[in-house]
Amino acid sequence: VAALDDPDPSVRCGALWGLGRMPLHPHPEARESEMGNALAPNATAVVKRLEDEDAWVRSVALEVLAKLPSDVTPLHAEAMAALLVHERPEVRSSALRALAQQPSGVLAAHASAIEQHCVAHGMVEVRRAAVETLGMLEPTPLAEHAGSVTSLVADDDAGVRAAALAVLRRLPDPDLAKQVRRLPPH
Repeated sequence: VAALDDPDPSVRCGALWGLGRMPLHPHPEARESEMGNALAPNATAVVKRLEDEDAWVRSVALEVLAKLPSDVTPLHAEAMAALLVHERPEVRSSALRALAQQPSGVLAAHASAIEQHCVAHGMVEVRRAAVETLGMLEPTPLAEHAGSVTSLVADDDAGVRAAALAVLRRLPDPDLAKQVRRLPPH
């Protein structure tokens, strides 16, 4: 954990990777109830790296935080969501992937920020991660953000279009879902 404060960013990344590879307790009950994940006690130190001056360190910290047990990660969702506005696309994409691992209610609380800062981003990787993350919402909150997802059906990138169509097919509105199923391939 001390290496997380090393002046060299590659050492900080290595320390984060090491923490992220700590084994989970072999019994699922122990993982959740006793926080058998050895990473959980170090979560605060990892969250501190979300403010690192190095973008790569921030990205790795987000990936490591996504591995925390489901009763620990929501405590840090605000810090993850704050990076949806980061200037580096890889940091935004990592923030989106970390948020996608959150419980549905936690993710829903950040869906508007995802729409605002990531759906229309200039980089394909951010748009695709945004639509895939919105796709992790339960159908009812997803319906509230269907307009943003629908806008990506016309995206220049085939992967973004495919992801948007896959997400829209999950909508609870049978009429809209039928229309999406009838759309021709782009």
